[in-house]
Amino acid sequence: MAIENEFTMQELRDLREVFQVYDPSNTGSLTISDFRKVIKVLGFKVTRRRLQELMREEEIGKEGLITYTNLLQLVCRLQGAAYDSYGEIEQAFQFLDNDCDGKLSAKDLQAISKNYGLKLSPDDVDGMITEANRDGTGLITLQEFIEVMEKQHYFISSLHSTYISQNCSHYWYSLIKKTKNKHT
Repeated sequence: MAIENEFTMQELRDLREVFQVYDPSNTGSLTISDFRKVIKVLGFKVTRRRLQELMREEEIGKEGLITYTNLLQLVCRLQGAAYDSYGEIEQAFQFLDNDCDGKLSAKDLQAISKNYGLKLSPDDVDGMITEANRDGTGLITLQEFIEVMEKQHYFISSLHSTYISQNCSHYWYSLIKKTKNKHT
């Protein structure tokens, strides 16, 4: 199975973008030093020794260079095999669904934000609902929640801290980050 199948299309685009930032000459490879920076930027907390072990296990970097495919291999290993971003998004949705009715309401978002010390005004919550709700019901379904998380590049895994959007999207990020940190 191709390593790319372990990631969503958005994750692949984002990983490619980060890789290219550290490969400005477009050589298709990173130095070990730049690779360590990429891993840190992606939010992984891994010791130099552990990273060297993983590289040795994957037989990566023997020539002192890391390719994009090598990056994918190691990110996959660092996240755990067969990372399931949809599963984590669904888990976050269920956690946010305070009344367990299968939909997120303004009341759910207010309760969760209050429980985790986020100061969301009614306008902030309305903005979040408007951003995510596509069918006009004022309630957010699981599918709508998945779409807003993917649209905003929210990797609920360790990649999530790298990509933050503006305005209401920032509130989604803050809510997910706070609840994930306290829930896990």
